[in-house]
Amino acid sequence: MAGETDLSRLLQSMQPELSTGEFVFCTVLPAQVERLAGQAISLFREAEGVSLVLPRHEAEQQEISYQYPCRLITLQIHSSLAAVGFLAAVTEALAGWGISVNPVSAYYHDHLFVPTDQAEQAMDCLAQLVLAHRYSFQTMTTADREIVWQMLMHAAHESSLEAVKDQPALARYAAGWGRAGDMGIVALLQDQPIGAAWLRLWQGHNRGFGFVAEDVPELAIAVLPDYQSQGVGTQLLSRLLHSARGWYGAVSLSTRADNPAVKLYERMGFVKVPDSEVINRTGGVSFTMICELEGL
Repeated sequence: MAGETDLSRLLQSMQPELSTGEFVFCTVLPAQVERLAGQAISLFREAEGVSLVLPRHEAEQQEISYQYPCRLITLQIHSSLAAVGFLAAVTEALAGWGISVNPVSAYYHDHLFVPTDQAEQAMDCLAQLVLAHRYSFQTMTTADREIVWQMLMHAAHESSLEAVKDQPALARYAAGWGRAGDMGIVALLQDQPIGAAWLRLWQGHNRGFGFVAEDVPELAIAVLPDYQSQGVGTQLLSRLLHSARGWYGAVSLSTRADNPAVKLYERMGFVKVPDSEVINRTGGVSFTMICELEGL
């Protein structure tokens, strides 16, 4: 639908920017407005008095009582004052992260006042909202076997599919994709796969590097180099873990100790399995991590 398309375009283009400094909300008598108006970044006349948003240091210097110490995030897109659903989508996303927000719409931009101690978290939330509307994410099916092989090549840091298929220890992560227990999410940009995350169960002697138990699937994840550090991996992992909750109690993975993604795994609830360090196939150190899904 046209309205949904327009909203998605706004969300993926909003360019949130966190300003320096801290602000507070105050209410003053009309007689005080002229003295403070020059320092206020927002002013609104209410029946009970005049509401101002002032720099915190200014309010304290003037000994004005205040509430809601906050930071200012400006959405740099020139959004229409008549845009339907734009701010609702933004505030709903922040609410989902447990972040309160006081939005103000000005002539050119929408502005968000968020609690000081949650400002960076709010920026992360908005970045994920932008990402969610820039790319599409789909559940993987048996028709996505080639995508699994391609992404496995990147996850294993191999230069060709042949190199992956020639190594049984790697090939088992993709061979026969679509068997019982397989589950995955693919990230698409204009219908082209740019990343994927998938789960696979192991039984008997056929075990992956991060095997924990036969009822705990192991995660594999990869994002194409040009799209790394843009939150794609976070979206993939978050969506996959959410889907897995109805099926599994936990998910495991194996990672190289020097993998920057370890911080992502920890943020998503994975913890290192004690005494799981091994020398990996490249001569470095890898270890196993596990995420208990019940508490997510």
